[in-house]
Amino acid sequence: MTQTAPAEKLMTVLLQSIDPKEIADESLRQTIELLLNLIEQLNSKVKDLVEENQKLRDENNRLKGEQGKPDIKANKNIGFQNDHSSEKERKVPTKHSKSSKNATIKVDREEIDQTGARVGGVNHTTNIICNPLYTVYLTTKNKDRLSVLKVLQNVTALEFILNEFTYELLDTLNLPTKWNKQLKELLPQETVFTEIEFNALLDEYLSKLSFQYRTRVQEAAAIAFYHQQTNIPLIKALVCDDAPQFKLLTADLALCWVHEARHYKKLSPFVACHRQSLDEFLDDFWKYYRKLLAYRDFSSQDKSWELREEFWTLFSTVSGYEQLDERKRLTAAKISELLLVLDHPELPLHNNPAELAARTMVQRCNISYATQTTEGTKAWDIFMSLVSITRKLEISFFEYMRDRISQIGNIPSLRTIIRGKSVLNPFGWSWMPE
Repeated sequence: MTQTAPAEKLMTVLLQSIDPKEIADESLRQTIELLLNLIEQLNSKVKDLVEENQKLRDENNRLKGEQGKPDIKANKNIGFQNDHSSEKERKVPTKHSKSSKNATIKVDREEIDQTGARVGGVNHTTNIICNPLYTVYLTTKNKDRLSVLKVLQNVTALEFILNEFTYELLDTLNLPTKWNKQLKELLPQETVFTEIEFNALLDEYLSKLSFQYRTRVQEAAAIAFYHQQTNIPLIKALVCDDAPQFKLLTADLALCWVHEARHYKKLSPFVACHRQSLDEFLDDFWKYYRKLLAYRDFSSQDKSWELREEFWTLFSTVSGYEQLDERKRLTAAKISELLLVLDHPELPLHNNPAELAARTMVQRCNISYATQTTEGTKAWDIFMSLVSITRKLEISFFEYMRDRISQIGNIPSLRTIIRGKSVLNPFGWSWMPE
């Protein structure tokens, strides 16, 4: 036992001292890199198995009436295992000055996020939609694409239409050709259907359509209706994370850079040279992020091309750390969503306001746990929205409620105030025709 421990310690020290970049022989360097990446893979699998084994032990103890392993926090967290926040890295130190938040609003977007909720003991989802002028909470039963569409249109029942755009979406969603053909031949085209009517048609003419494909047809038809309706303004771009339910809803999608950084923060390399590669990459990542921030204030076509070239350089350079390189390839595939800001500089680079609003709802749930009825949920959403909106518009919530309850009418409607401020700070200027 005493001989084994020093041997393991010596092996660990030796392993941490290896740096493939210092090996001159190309074939030997590639072999060492291959072995180090294999060690990383095995180390990750061991960690996963240890966690799974501990969960099974805890569950076994609970079934026997005992307690599971206590979650004791370490005094210091080593590496990125427990700290996935990027707030310190992304922030640029600036001199603090007190000023109006609304005075500098010049962006157009709807930021969106979701968080879990409970209604009468059943899992629901609270959707948060916001921009610099308002924040709205809406709780739905599901967190799928159809539920998000209801939130964007502020309706409880969707409408559907089969048109050319519907079939473009179905091609993107990989609906088999035979079902596309039957939809065109058997169902009325260019006709608006209610949810009940559309489901009845699918039951009658496409009864053998699987649940997954049926959902894709409903999504495509509902999105097509949203894009051709004129009751509410069409949102030009959503700023969100990479969740699938947010995709295809709007013409443009801007992904959050902070969410993207979390994928890299979750990497936990065991070998020292891989940790160094990750640290160096994260430094370059946040330097590039700050260049994008600067571009938003001083945009130009030349700078746009320069940043695109730098993006490819950053995310295509091979580091030798396989898990990092794979993650970089996944990020590079999202170039159009991550660099939408180069075409529309008024867009933000993250959706932190929506995340913070979601966190507020989570804190509220921690205090009051959950609602029990649909009416209570609606009231909760409304008052959480009012508190957030009045804060953004720099109106006292107490004064606003007193004005409404007493019917004095000194404070205009929130809709009027929001429209007035949006005129002073025109939204979507980069989408406007010249």
